[in-house]
Amino acid sequence: MASCDAGPAVVQSEERPAREVSQVRPLLTEAERRHYLEGWRKRAREGEAARERARDLALAKARQAARVAREKYGIRRTVLFGSLAARAFDEDSDVDLCVEGIESEGLYYSLHADLERELLPLRLHLVLWEDLDRNPPGRELRQEIEARGVDLG
Repeated sequence: MASCDAGPAVVQSEERPAREVSQVRPLLTEAERRHYLEGWRKRAREGEAARERARDLALAKARQAARVAREKYGIRRTVLFGSLAARAFDEDSDVDLCVEGIESEGLYYSLHADLERELLPLRLHLVLWEDLDRNPPGRELRQEIEARGVDLG
């Protein structure tokens, strides 16, 4: 019987020289890259236009809410603050309003409910001007509202 030498198998491979970077085909051709960038820019413009329309609608609703507050509740002044006033409004933002001159604290909940209805589907954050001096965070918010708020009447 013939013996077979079953030593370890050696697999030889040819070493391939590394290609120069300039020889590697880019993932996209120049035409494909331009097409991709054009589509990306178009979507960005459309998104910005949609955000601007949402902001304009939210601002119109905030003005209407201020009118309701003035006419129905005798509110002297409504100030818009936060992301909508700062032109940073997006789909996750609420509408921040500060009202001055509510006759009684008991009217707050009725006012809040009416303003929420005016702003639907947006969320409302309602602050009473008279409450802002009661604690340090309120005083800071008052300074922010005075500096950057938009008076809606």
